[in-house]
Amino acid sequence: LLKEKTLSRKYYSRIVYILGIYVLACISCGLYKCLCMDESLKDMVIGVFSYRTAAYGWYVEMYIGLFLLIPFLNMIYKGLETQKKRKLLLLTFLFLTAMPSLLNTWELGSLSYFLHPSRSLEFDPLIPNCWRGLYPVTFYFMGAYLKDYPLKLKTGKHLLLIGLSAIVFGMFCYYRSYGRSFIGAEWAEHRSIFCTVLSFFVFSFLAERPWKSIGPKTAKILSKLSSWTLGAYLCSEIFDRIVYGILMEQGYPMLKRMALFPLTVGTVFLCSMTLSAILNGIYNILAHLFRKK
Repeated sequence: LLKEKTLSRKYYSRIVYILGIYVLACISCGLYKCLCMDESLKDMVIGVFSYRTAAYGWYVEMYIGLFLLIPFLNMIYKGLETQKKRKLLLLTFLFLTAMPSLLNTWELGSLSYFLHPSRSLEFDPLIPNCWRGLYPVTFYFMGAYLKDYPLKLKTGKHLLLIGLSAIVFGMFCYYRSYGRSFIGAEWAEHRSIFCTVLSFFVFSFLAERPWKSIGPKTAKILSKLSSWTLGAYLCSEIFDRIVYGILMEQGYPMLKRMALFPLTVGTVFLCSMTLSAILNGIYNILAHLFRKK
């Protein structure tokens, strides 16, 4: 977590790695699209700057803004000396960014609507809706809060809360889509209150694992794998298209696709991590050459 970072040249220099991996991932995705999807080279070059060449480039676009804000967010967080004040800060951001996905997604003019909510996607908002885009700041403050004030739950309770959150989330999505195909509206987004609560418990569970007890070799392996995750995420579009394209061509029914889920996801993950390892190696070589100059 970056909650101890302050304004400094050394801090801002860290963005070079993120941008370097992003550019290399765009080159990989761009080559694939030019060679296999008949996309134009011109569009791929322009797409680097509009975060379209790599389909998951939105993450880098978001991260750049968050990265620039982090020293100032830390000033705000540390300026609140007590747990109560920091909790109020987190609750305020949860209210502004996550609660609209629950409170602003109903048609309030008819009681019968609540029996069959999938019949309409026109909603009557109850609270301000324009702050939802600040959800990365909410997640940042959530991580900072859990770092300072861990829940200290046993493993079983953590897993129970994660499971219950996932079940409630799934049931709510089923209720909102009942009678028609799945509706991917605000309540099903990654910034929804349900995903936020689920993420809170997952963050807490991972933060409270006894990571310090693992051996140095295991720690080194995990550290190396974690350094490849950004590139793997950015490049996974390539293998998504290849692997899931094969499934679509075979015409498998949905139940068959679900049965193949572990194999398809595992294949995409391994291929993406392998390509990311190569891109990280290229970045390290280029960085070494530039430092020598």
